[in-house]
Amino acid sequence: MEKNTIKYNVYSAWKNIENKIIVDGENGYCDYPNTITIEHAKLLYRNGIFKTKQITVRNSDIKRIKDKNGNLYFDFDFSILWNKEKRTYDGIPYKDYILYSITVHNDGDKMESFKSISGVPFNCYCDKKALNPEFICYDCYSRKQLKRYIDLHFKCAKNEFFYNNVELTIDDIPYINDCFFRFESFGELTTPEKVKNYFLICEKNKNCFFAFFTKLPFIVDTAFKKYGLKKPDNCKFILSSPLKNIKAIIPDAYKYFIDATFTVFTKQYVKEHNIIINCLKKCINCLKCYGKNGVIELFEIEK
Repeated sequence: MEKNTIKYNVYSAWKNIENKIIVDGENGYCDYPNTITIEHAKLLYRNGIFKTKQITVRNSDIKRIKDKNGNLYFDFDFSILWNKEKRTYDGIPYKDYILYSITVHNDGDKMESFKSISGVPFNCYCDKKALNPEFICYDCYSRKQLKRYIDLHFKCAKNEFFYNNVELTIDDIPYINDCFFRFESFGELTTPEKVKNYFLICEKNKNCFFAFFTKLPFIVDTAFKKYGLKKPDNCKFILSSPLKNIKAIIPDAYKYFIDATFTVFTKQYVKEHNIIINCLKKCINCLKCYGKNGVIELFEIEK
């Protein structure tokens, strides 16, 4: 072994992958079951989490499967990352994983300077709607972005399993030092368990205001009824219209928790119907989706 290297062996869940030698600036072995970036592996090693040989894989070694409709899924059992007894996921305590699961949105992005936690836009609802050009999902920016960036896709896929399956407690939740935060910037609220875990994050971070966007309000309604949840005061639920040029309407059964609606219009429709667009395209310059400001209808023009 050359000096200043760590050998990264590949976990058996991946097929036809050769062992890798990665020049890393640290001495020793790091043998962790699923670290997708060199930086993450180095952090774990330096923090003393691994003191003996572990296993890891690089992001370039992760296998994605494409179905007949072009949807991408990882050929990986995410449950192997979860240790219920030690209360760890991906080898680190729940609290540390929650911080790791946060996405910081880059300059030039609509959500520039914002942070979010999100799952994936590849599920039975999104996949079906993405096939129909009448639905906004047909041109979904998130699906295109995650198909392009495998690191981001894998991170969101890990989040999808974690927030849908792990039963968090208030002690597992870290403090978030932000004024505004977004849930599901890429994905969707897919289970009541995910809603319950997100509510705990809101409860622990009363200094921060959280925005929930969803096209599936029945999931949230089920979470309230199944777990007896109370809506946090520092969050806002926004019902997104799945169709372009058709305003979202809040069903009576969900008015007790939905605060506003969000609809995307085409440029032609805006011109023909004199629609007043009140989404400013940059969240940091707008903030209508964040805070209790009395805005109940949000209109965005198609890119």
